[in-house]
Formats: sequence, structure tokens, C-alpha cells
Amino acid sequence: CPFIAIDPLFNSILCASNEALIKIADIIGEDYKEIEGWLKITSRAVRDELYSSKDKIFYGYDFIGEKLLEKPTAAGFIPLFGGIPTELQAEELYDYMNSANFCHIHEEECFAIPNYDKKKNDFSRKNYWRGPVWININWMIYQGLKRYGFKRKAEHLERTILELPIRFDFYEYFDSFEGTGYGTRDFSWTAALFIDLAYEYEKQKEIEEEFPIFVKETVINKNENRIKIRNQKSIYEKFNSTVKKIFEKYVSDGSVKYEKIKISPEYKIYKTVSADLENFNPEFLNTNAKLSFFINLYNIMVIDFVISKNIKTSVREIENFFTNLKYIINRKKISLYDIEFFYLKEIKLEKNVIKKVPFSLVRGSKTSPHLRFFNEENLYENLDLSIKDYLSSSDLVLIPEEKTILVPEFIRWHTDLFREINDIKTILENLLKNSRKKHLKTSEYIDFFDFDWSLNR
Repeated sequence: CPFIAIDPLFNSILCASNEALIKIADIIGEDYKEIEGWLKITSRAVRDELYSSKDKIFYGYDFIGEKLLEKPTAAGFIPLFGGIPTELQAEELYDYMNSANFCHIHEEECFAIPNYDKKKNDFSRKNYWRGPVWININWMIYQGLKRYGFKRKAEHLERTILELPIRFDFYEYFDSFEGTGYGTRDFSWTAALFIDLAYEYEKQKEIEEEFPIFVKETVINKNENRIKIRNQKSIYEKFNSTVKKIFEKYVSDGSVKYEKIKISPEYKIYKTVSADLENFNPEFLNTNAKLSFFINLYNIMVIDFVISKNIKTSVREIENFFTNLKYIINRKKISLYDIEFFYLKEIKLEKNVIKKVPFSLVRGSKTSPHLRFFNEENLYENLDLSIKDYLSSSDLVLIPEEKTILVPEFIRWHTDLFREINDIKTILENLLKNSRKKHLKTSEYIDFFDFDWSLNR
């Protein structure tokens, strides 16, 4: 044999397959210790022998030449699918994958993960395994990203894996820059994995709502047993510092670690701070500070309500989550609905700014932007970043072939802001470049994605 290669892709699939065998054996009550042994041996060998700490990717190994085959292909990310990398290796893989070498999460002139490093001289976006996008490879990377908690990049791949066949048909592989389909048309694994992902996407939205709990009006930020602070500036500063710590420490890549927040010292402090809001009057704040305060307040109230009501899978476990759970602010009871549809809209803002605000509200669901702390300095930057989160997810998609923009369902909750398609175009056009900006300008129709109410944990 002229060559013998040890491949990270097939060995990763072997690990995933052995994991599946273990689950099957467990279900039917069979012994699986031998399979566990196979899994450990393969995982350790791939992790220790095929990973390049210099290049931050897994390579194949030339068994005859006794050296790594240092060609950075998308196969080098597949060990994520098999649960092989250490946490450090996974972080390094993610950084390399989410870069200009492959396809950055906000990079508009590429689709999903090309099969080869775009910066290499022999890269070719049309040439079979030397640069196009393959749905099967990206599906495995998508599963691996979810496994290791890289939510944003997983959402980015989900969007493009669904978008490519919708726009360009079910081809064998696709141009990594333009999306054009190549190879065999009506290709079965493209169709099968599209169906799998579309099913998963819809299944995530099926929240058990047969018997949602109805709660009467409930104030969550009461604390009768302490002396409340009345100095406005002190309340404001303590609220900001505590909320910022919670967001920075317990929110990662779009996922909120509710269980860790619940037992954290920061949350204990926050519960006392939230009680002081009863005496806080936001009217003393300037416009940008007030807008930042109400966005942060909305987002931390959602977290507090989820924890206080022991919500497990969706805020829809409580029928009137957004209307009957309340805080007392400045001696007035206010709900999440009140903040979104009254308090935020009463702030005097430029028209294009107020249209961006609904994109910043994290409703405790997967159809939400990534949670950020807002202040006067980062307000406008973070509003734009929240919209970009949707642009890189599967919840806001341009389909130029049908002159259609698919947008999140919450857009139609704000008919006062978004009466026609141009109202959406005006806030998106400055955030898009090149071809996507061109596609936006030619769009004539709007359609809506169903809201995914699964908890953003």
C-alpha cells in the first residue's frame, strides 16, 4: 500500500458510534464495558496523537512517513462531534474555526465552514474537497459545537445549512462564497441532513403548553425585612454593578446559567439590590442611561422570574409570565410587558434607534439575542450587536431568489415600529455589506419565523 493514513474524521465518527452503542446497550440492559474501553482508547489516541497544539487543529497522520499531514481541513474540527477534545483544545478549535481562515460568525461573504483553510494558496471554493461547503461535514461540526456549548457558532451553521438547500437546491456540495450548488443534484445526504436539522429546529419550539400555570399578580422584588436605600445614585450604581457581574460571569455564548446564578453570591446581593428599586425613580437619568437601565432591568427581571418560579424548559410554563410577574419600581408595579410596550417607548429616541430596541430584549428564549450589559458608553454598539446576533442565527434570513426577508416573530408584535418592509430595511442596511446588502435592497416581502420559546440555558 503506497500510504496508510490515520484520519481524525473517521475516528471521530467511530467514537460517536461507540457512544451510540453504549446508549443502546443501556436501554436494552446489555453490558457495555467493552465498548466503553474501545471509546476511551480511540478518544485518547486521537486527542494525544492527532492534535497540533501549534496550529490548533486535528490533522491526519501518515503512518508510513510517521508525521502529521499538516493540511488544515474541516475534518480537523470533527473530533468535537465525537466528544474527543479537552476543553482547552475545544476552545482553540473554535477560535481557529471562527476566524477569517474558515468563516467568521459575522463574515458575510462565506457560507458555513468551507472544507479547507481559505487563506491557503491551494484553496478552491469550487474544487470538491479543497474548499466548498459540504452539508454532511457541517452537520457534524454543528453537533459538536452544541456538545461543547458554542451556541452562537452552532446557530450560525444551523442557519446556513438550512439556507443553502432552500436557495440553491439539494446539491452534493456548494460554493463556499456564493452558495452555488455543485456535483450531483438531489443528493441524498444533503436532503437527509436538511430534514434532520429542520425537524430539530421545529421540535425545539414544541414546548409543553397543555397545562400552563396561571399565577395571580405577584411582586418578585419584595424584601420586607431590610432597611431600603433611598439615595438614587447609590441604588443606580449598585444595580448596574451587580447586574453587570451576573451577566459577565454567568452568561456565555448566548446561554444563561440559571442554576449557577441561583446559588451564586452575586444573585443573593442582587435580591437585596432589586428590593431597593422600589424607591428608585429612573426619571433622574439622561436618555441613554434610562434606555440602558430599562433594557438591563428587563433582562435581569426575566432571569429573576425564571429562578423564582423554578422554570425548567420555557417561560411559557407560566401562562402570564410577561404580565402578572412584576417588580415595584418607584412605588409602581411594572411587568415585562409594561417595560417593552410602554416604558421603553416613552423614552424620546431617534426613530432608527427605537426600532433597534426590541432586538435587545432577551425574553428567556432561544429566539433572543445574546445577553449583554448596556450602559451609556456601549449602548449603540450593543444595540447593533444584538441585531447582528439575529443576522448570524437561523432567525433572520435573506432569500434573494424569492425577494424575501425571514424575520423573528416579535417584529409583528411592534406594528407601530414596523409597518412595512422598509422599516426593517432601514435598521439592517447599515449592518450588512456587499452581496447581503444588495439582497436586502431587492427584497420586497416579509415572512416570519415562529418563536422558539425553549429556555436559553
